[in-house]
Amino acid sequence: MNVNRDRSIDYFRAFLMLLVVWHHATLAYSITGSGVLITDSDKFAGFVLIALYNDSFFMFSFFFVSGLFSYKALLKKGAVEYLEERLLRLMLPFAFGTLFINPVAHYFSFIKRENTVFSMTGYIRYLVENFGRTEANHLWFLWVLFLFSIILVLYERSKRLMNLDFRVNQEKYVANAYRFTIIMLAAGLILFLPLRNIAEGGFATLIKPFNMQVSRILLYFLYFAAGNVIGMYGMKNSFLYHDKFRNKWWIFLLLSFGFTGLNIVIHVFGETMSDGLFKSIVLIVEQSMIVVISLLSLYGFMSLFTSYIKGNSIIMNVLADEAMGIYVIHYAVVTVIQYVVSFVVFSAIAKGVFSASVTIIISLVLVKLLKKVPVIGTIFGKACEPAYRKALIVMTLIMVFLLMYL
Repeated sequence: MNVNRDRSIDYFRAFLMLLVVWHHATLAYSITGSGVLITDSDKFAGFVLIALYNDSFFMFSFFFVSGLFSYKALLKKGAVEYLEERLLRLMLPFAFGTLFINPVAHYFSFIKRENTVFSMTGYIRYLVENFGRTEANHLWFLWVLFLFSIILVLYERSKRLMNLDFRVNQEKYVANAYRFTIIMLAAGLILFLPLRNIAEGGFATLIKPFNMQVSRILLYFLYFAAGNVIGMYGMKNSFLYHDKFRNKWWIFLLLSFGFTGLNIVIHVFGETMSDGLFKSIVLIVEQSMIVVISLLSLYGFMSLFTSYIKGNSIIMNVLADEAMGIYVIHYAVVTVIQYVVSFVVFSAIAKGVFSASVTIIISLVLVKLLKKVPVIGTIFGKACEPAYRKALIVMTLIMVFLLMYL
């Protein structure tokens, strides 16, 4: 690792990963209990408020950060090498995690739901009977990001083959925060609202096991594309690195918190209204809030990290280096912990904090150990050794095929 490198974006990505772990750890103790495989009888309403805010921005930020380095990587490596690298970086952990890691979580959810106890015989039987049939769950992000990478390659190839140039005066938009914000808000509303009303807000599996949030898919792509544009222009040349803009990080975050609170008020108000034109308008305003909150939160946290959280921190370096592996494995770990904790008499707050903290620690240790194993380490973020590259590509394609047809 280059000790002179500005790792603020790596730290920001690690922070987002921690929020994902927190999200999945505490949803079991929220009053909704949605989004996790195990729910607990102990509840804390505050976890719902945090989850609502997190869900309004962190995956959008993930796609934006992923886009920052994608276009330059494509130009540097070429289409074939870029897609091979993306396949191993994204689809290998997606396929392996869905086939071999997530079933652990589904088994503990099964015995909790059926009110039975753990047994090695029952565990093995469950894995054999459900091999290739359990859901991808949180790993949806990986295959969607790979899909976006393919679209990026097709875009670049179409430019070259047809001798087209879709570029505009980038400085006019990327160096100016007001123009960029207006474009993001306008495009976000156009891309999100129609799908939100057609597909609502949940996950759907289009082709097994490729699940995604249909209503948000175009908005996610907008953030990925925006990250590519800024990355191509140069992050440090964009408005995101202007001191005048970054000094407003706390204003952006306060506004994002305020709009989240306003969104809750609008939702509660809308639930009390009778059907009609005014309720429809209120519903559109409520649905539009995520476009505003996601952008304000991105501005606030990116400005905070690029301004202040960019030193050579040992803890943040470790988390940044192992972020991919923790993301892949944490869902199984947190489900096992939630199962164990469900038999303990604690408050919901204590259970949530304990589950999140222990999940991070155990996941980090497991990833550190697994990355030492040849070949297997690639699944959890270790650079692929050239000798195994072709074999891993073939293995990835085979596992994807199994997931689709089992």
